[in-house]
Amino acid sequence: MPRILAIAGALAALLLAGHARATWSIVAVDPATREVGVAGASCIDGVEVIAGFVPGRGVVAAQALASSKGRDHAVKRLDQGEPPLAILEEIASQDWDPRPWHQIGGRGTRQYAIASLDGPRTASFTGERTTPWAGARVGDNVAVTGNMLVGAAVVDRALAAFETGPEGCSPDLADRLLAALLAGAKAGGDRRCVPELSALSAYLAVARPEDPPDTPSLSIYVPYDGFNELWLYPIRRFWPKRGTAEENPVRVLAERYGRTRPEACLADPLLP
Repeated sequence: MPRILAIAGALAALLLAGHARATWSIVAVDPATREVGVAGASCIDGVEVIAGFVPGRGVVAAQALASSKGRDHAVKRLDQGEPPLAILEEIASQDWDPRPWHQIGGRGTRQYAIASLDGPRTASFTGERTTPWAGARVGDNVAVTGNMLVGAAVVDRALAAFETGPEGCSPDLADRLLAALLAGAKAGGDRRCVPELSALSAYLAVARPEDPPDTPSLSIYVPYDGFNELWLYPIRRFWPKRGTAEENPVRVLAERYGRTRPEACLADPLLP
């Protein structure tokens, strides 16, 4: 019986792996323009699902063993004007997100970051069972969060890049988010990836106040081709996908961003 339960648990973990979003992300708001935005990258495909928008009010990122239920409830509460910390106290509580009988999931496996234009602007939560390195750095209008990273330098440098912005120009919110994403990649990103890649998917989106919630004005998603098959997950877990710096999804995103917004204030997209 113990062996059967162990096998069942392993199979459940494998099936849930497709929903895990071990990543680093940046959520931010611009009080001057009332834009809200998010950027993120991960060593699995589909990182764009972490984001939830309330244009003109705020943005949330839900990651680690990502909870779409928590993400969507945070969006609802943001739309009602609830402050980020109060939202996190609700969706990251034991009562709201208990640990299930099979031990896979629950508040301890979640990671959230919220940025709001209403009142106190940023807050984050990292569950005690997220995979190290895991943690967050929070600024006045920005929160940088990550798990399964090479180290704290990923979020430290991402936050510094956001707050400083690219040099020699006047960056807007999208420019700062891209600079932060690039800085996290240069610091090593997701520890499951080879250093040249740092991630296998990347995402950047910014919503203006008049945008529909599911259609931000700017949205760029870069998948890594050939990594959608669930059966590849255990193989890639121990034998990471190889690649070159030119194939790094964060770098590819930066190049697409430059073509989409030729007037943009760009950070250096070169990666190790």
